[in-house]
Amino acid sequence: MPDLQSTPIYAVLGREPLDLMPKGGDAPYWNGIFNELQMLLTAHPVNQRREAEGLEPLRFFWAWGEGRLPDIRPAARWQGLVSPNPWLRALAAWVGVPLLHGLGALPEAELETFWAEAGELLWEWPADWRLEETAPAFAGIVPVLHAAFAAGAAVQLWSG
Repeated sequence: MPDLQSTPIYAVLGREPLDLMPKGGDAPYWNGIFNELQMLLTAHPVNQRREAEGLEPLRFFWAWGEGRLPDIRPAARWQGLVSPNPWLRALAAWVGVPLLHGLGALPEAELETFWAEAGELLWEWPADWRLEETAPAFAGIVPVLHAAFAAGAAVQLWSG
């Protein structure tokens, strides 16, 4: 494992990143790699386009974190994961939980079981789409969504 101590990106934002580069015995090697990446970013077409549009270019590749993942992976208690969150998706892949892409990824027979086991179905549209039913239908979901968002939940909608 490299001798490297790094600063989390949230502690770098708004400060001079060059003052917070990784430290430690292996820092010169890794900082050299980060410097090369910075030069690649400078020359990248995305940054050239951003600068032409008057936007700030993406200047730094910032890596942080020390340690290793444990050799023993925890037992997964879930049958699958549906999430846009890259951290959760990476964790699920590491643990061996299948990544699902929307409820369409589930066989129809498993859909009811999935919702029944997860207990995550917050609300179901009460009838066919009709304009006169829109306001009462949304009135029913607003408090549920408000509570879910206040608790930090992410919501995904499906139609079909």
